[in-house]
Amino acid sequence: MKKKCKVCGEVLPISKFKENKTMRSYYNSCKVCFDKEAADRYQRKKRERDKMNETFGFFLFSEKWFS
Repeated sequence: MKKKCKVCGEVLPISKFKENKTMRSYYNSCKVCFDKEAADRYQRKKRERDKMNETFGFFLFSEKWFS
């Protein structure tokens, strides 16, 4: 069985997609694209947190609170 990745547009075997166990299906993006999007989202959120920390002068949800 094959499926088309919504991000890169390649038609790949279903084994190249992460399983969404909650929905009992597969995600619409392949594992490579899914991981890249997750890394990009992490970096974007980190930049947003850092900007908030600079703006307000304290560490919101920072690792320093928990160490």
